[in-house]
Amino acid sequence: GFENKDDSTGHDSLISTLKEVHPLAPMPLTMQPAQRNELVASRVILDRSTGICPVTNAHQRLILLEPEQRKQLHDELLELSREQYANYTRDESKNSGERAAQELRKFADWLDTREGEPYTAIVDGANVAYYMQTFD
Repeated sequence: GFENKDDSTGHDSLISTLKEVHPLAPMPLTMQPAQRNELVASRVILDRSTGICPVTNAHQRLILLEPEQRKQLHDELLELSREQYANYTRDESKNSGERAAQELRKFADWLDTREGEPYTAIVDGANVAYYMQTFD
């Protein structure tokens, strides 16, 4: 991120070593420890047993939800999907958001029942389509 450089007066000054990256450039996987005061933007694989980041050595806290907490989170996400759908469509009818909740349930069921390796990321196509759009 930044380097210390001696200027002509003998004082240290910070010089940026940051380089612009295209917003759609791939994010590299890094396992090398970062230098002191180094800014790193990369993917990492956390140690599942310790939660320690190999780049920053920061300890990430694992949050385990009890079954009742998972149910509450699930129910609140469904309710949020209903509200947001109703707000987006400006449909004030009683069951306007039920389709959104139904689609969210279908997606969650599919994630739970599909075979193969687990996903590490899910990309929201609608947000990708609007990324960097200007509506001026």
